[in-house]
Amino acid sequence: MNIGLKIRELRKKRGITQERLAEYLNISSQAVSKWENGTALPDITLVPKLSSFFGVSTDELFSTKPEITDKKLLEYKEKAKEFKTVYDYASVAKLMEKAIEEYPSNYEFMWELVHAYSHERRDHREYGEIIPLCERIVEDCRDETLRHNAIQMLCIGYAHDGRRQEALNLIDTLPDEPVEKNWLLEFVLEGEEKIVQSQKNLTILVEQVVSQLIHLSAGNIMGKELSYDEKIRFAETALTVYTAIFTEGHKSPSNGAFRHIYERISELYLGKGDKENGIKYLRLAAEASEYYDKYAASGEAYKPIFVNRCKTEQGPYDYIDTIRLIQLMDMRKAFDLVRDTAEYKEIYAHLKSLSADR
Repeated sequence: MNIGLKIRELRKKRGITQERLAEYLNISSQAVSKWENGTALPDITLVPKLSSFFGVSTDELFSTKPEITDKKLLEYKEKAKEFKTVYDYASVAKLMEKAIEEYPSNYEFMWELVHAYSHERRDHREYGEIIPLCERIVEDCRDETLRHNAIQMLCIGYAHDGRRQEALNLIDTLPDEPVEKNWLLEFVLEGEEKIVQSQKNLTILVEQVVSQLIHLSAGNIMGKELSYDEKIRFAETALTVYTAIFTEGHKSPSNGAFRHIYERISELYLGKGDKENGIKYLRLAAEASEYYDKYAASGEAYKPIFVNRCKTEQGPYDYIDTIRLIQLMDMRKAFDLVRDTAEYKEIYAHLKSLSADR
């Protein structure tokens, strides 16, 4: 087989230049040109990367068994899923960095790394590491979902780095009215399926309203001009909105927003020095977290009439919410006010025992 001709065929099929291929492989474009002209062969160490880049088995280039590559890809994905279950994004990042060294054009791994970095960034990560990955996905990836996700993150990254005009230019490339499949399905489906989809869309809207109310009261939006009492009003309004649809409360199947709202209200009360209400809402957050983990994978139907055709379902990473709450309690400075109290220690110990059982 003429390896150079095969590389040229695959490159043109992908619609990329010799320069772009060389960039991925960290070599010169002249080297790629020599391969394709038949005057040189790629170094044997580049074969796995070439295979990964073009999405073909190494068997097509030389004689490596294709199932070896498939098995390793699956192993990376499964390990990343395990880390995400317990919100260990630092380990996800290290794993994906290693995976991308081995599979330099695997855009799914690139997005996983972006996602991991974005979680780590809350403490010490900067967008300087995220932006190049997103740019590469946007420029070269043909998976529209991954591209859409990368565009959103890239806009945020550009804005964070003061490159607002670049963010605006990127936004201008998006359609004014993006197509969203959940809303189209509501129009296309019929009968019971239409009702289920309509109720699902209602839950999406409610979660967006709840999230936006809490987001508005955050420090980088309105938070700097709001008092603690005003921030609490935002969070309690979010609770009212959510409870208006999920009328059975946090001890029944729900979409999981109860824990998030209760934990936010607890932090705010502690921020203003109110230990009693801080502990009260922390206890509610712990209960909501426990019940979410109980129902999330059960497939049990929601009870309120507004959403009674919908069922609980585990997210894509099967995460354990009690572990997430423990991490937040460890991380948030507001809880320093009550860490030494018997009530806080009781709640913390109970959550630890629940997470240990999972």
